[in-house]
Amino acid sequence: GSNSRKMIAQGIINFNVGGQHFTTTLSTIGKFPNSNLHKLVNDRYNSLQIEGAFFIDRDGKLFEMVINAIRGYDVVSMYGLNSQMQMVLQRELEYYGVAIEVVKNEEVCRNNGVGARGNNEEDTYGSSGDMFGFFGFSDSF
Repeated sequence: GSNSRKMIAQGIINFNVGGQHFTTTLSTIGKFPNSNLHKLVNDRYNSLQIEGAFFIDRDGKLFEMVINAIRGYDVVSMYGLNSQMQMVLQRELEYYGVAIEVVKNEEVCRNNGVGARGNNEEDTYGSSGDMFGFFGFSDSF
């Protein structure tokens, strides 16, 4: 609606991610101009909006970490993430197209078997591309 256009004109962006609401700025999202979040906001006429918020059908807790990583916080320390959660967050950052490396030690992750098939992680967190499917984005951003 016109209210959401007014907010965007003032540099304020609202997201509804899995029912959780987040507010950030255009300049925060603009830190990663090639990210899917930036594409979503810039293609707002083709994006699904609910009550002035861009709707994303993903996990809100993970999105909170993604947006804080974009803001420049050390999210691993901030949330006390173990190596498995670091890998989950890394995949979520990749999903959103945000080029931030959370996992510093790939060897540790491989030794722990994190990311191995068979643990239903794809079912839990969704497969890449499903969120933006109805926004008209392809799977290969």
